[in-house]
Amino acid sequence: MRSMFRYQENVTFRMATVTGVDVPDHKIEFEDENQIAYDYLVLAGGATVNYFDTPGSGACVSALHSDECS
Repeated sequence: MRSMFRYQENVTFRMATVTGVDVPDHKIEFEDENQIAYDYLVLAGGATVNYFDTPGSGACVSALHSDECS
């Protein structure tokens, strides 16, 4: 995402822990208690693959997305 919008002056990318979203006032609050206002908000949750130590599962099952494939 960051590289996709690198040269867009009207887009701000921030990777942080969100603790609250005030939808009526168009504000989000972060873990460090800072707030920012937004016009449009896109939230993307991260994930990691866990095969739970099941032998062979890494070879037989693929993750939904990998940075290596991008």
